[in-house]
Amino acid sequence: MPQNGALLGLRPDAPRLRERLRAWWHGTEIRRPAVAEPSCAAESEVAGPKSEPAPEFWTPERIDLAQCIWGREHIGPSGDDYVANLLKPLSLDPSMSLLEIGAGLGAATRMMHKRFGVWPKSYEPDPQLAAVAMSLSVAAGLGKKAPVAHAPLETFDIRANGFDRIILRDVLHTAHDKPALLGRAAGGLKRRGQLLITDFVLHEDGEFDPSVAAWIVGEPAEVRPWTEQALVDWIAAAGLTLHIIEDESRNLRERVLEGWAGYQNLLRASPPPPERILLALAEGERWQRCIAALDSGGLRHCRVIVSRP
Repeated sequence: MPQNGALLGLRPDAPRLRERLRAWWHGTEIRRPAVAEPSCAAESEVAGPKSEPAPEFWTPERIDLAQCIWGREHIGPSGDDYVANLLKPLSLDPSMSLLEIGAGLGAATRMMHKRFGVWPKSYEPDPQLAAVAMSLSVAAGLGKKAPVAHAPLETFDIRANGFDRIILRDVLHTAHDKPALLGRAAGGLKRRGQLLITDFVLHEDGEFDPSVAAWIVGEPAEVRPWTEQALVDWIAAAGLTLHIIEDESRNLRERVLEGWAGYQNLLRASPPPPERILLALAEGERWQRCIAALDSGGLRHCRVIVSRP
């Protein structure tokens, strides 16, 4: 990227914007807004200061940008290879009933059907993402075999004893009532059914690094992460068998950096218009906050697999 920002259409009187672009481009520290210290809530749940999310965070422009960064049909640092590896321990086969919550654009939903013959019931809490995900399934000829519908986390009803496998992908930390959501998921498992959870958790209660607070207030939705121990305690209290709990933070960090490196190469080859750069800048700062929180050790991204005896 040119140092003077000329190819980005930036005015000469925009030094602060150029500074932010330069810092983001070179991966150096970004300017973060001051944040109030989060307080500990009941049940080991930490809630940051509330900030009203934009009415439509996932606009068509942001969805298009996310796919340019992370890959077709992905809105975050995932990718087809990661999804395939994530699903491997579930030993999926066509006879299984499967519920997915947190489908995003439905990349995993369609993969589960095409690779394993499963007809998943998939839901996405964000209505904009759910609508695009369903359109992608229809375009792929999978509207009935791999549908994605919108369902709010707090009112989502799960059929008791209805599923061999249930997946909660990066939604638990946004749920206001985590015990209720997990209870519905556990109750939805058949005997010997498995529940896969991927999510952000706090290392411990109480004081934590300011970078974690910056991540909390900078996310588009209100985030209320549990501690890892609170999740483990809930699993034990629910009578579920814990098979895997793995810290994926390093892997997530590598995927974030790999995605942005590829996108920066695209920018060098063909600089986009200023409005696109500003959107990319906001997305880049969002993921820089996430990496800083992970690097602090106060935030972790983990993968959990439990089963119902």
